[in-house]
Amino acid sequence: MKTSEIIKNLRKKTSLKHKHIADVLGMSRSNYGNKENGKISFTADELFLVLEFLRKHVTEEEYLNSITDLIGSQSQAVKTEIKKSTDQQKQKTPVPMDSAIQILQEALEETGVKINEKQKQAVLKILREELAKSENKTKDDIKKYLQIFGK
Repeated sequence: MKTSEIIKNLRKKTSLKHKHIADVLGMSRSNYGNKENGKISFTADELFLVLEFLRKHVTEEEYLNSITDLIGSQSQAVKTEIKKSTDQQKQKTPVPMDSAIQILQEALEETGVKINEKQKQAVLKILREELAKSENKTKDDIKKYLQIFGK
């Protein structure tokens, strides 16, 4: 499935219109429509922004399925690695930033999936963002606990 089709399918699971996504990307509705219809390619940054925006409007499973489709695989291994990262965030376990590369490399090795550099950079950007959120949340929680104990 093409990137544009995956984004279109994910958007259609929401009540969002082209205009909503175009505003997020800072472009005209018609320009976004051309991207979603495959006439113009999404840049890696645009793809990241669209996915992060749509993520707020779909279930985690729908989001993970779209990410899996984007890297060209229906493999459970990729979803498992991303889910593991999400679970670690929920458990407030800090994960080093370079583990994004390790997670992606292991998933690619296990699945045998080949992705191009643009796809790799888009997935790494998403993984790093998720790992950073987890780390920041953990630091904030530790500060709160220290303030409580310090009183």
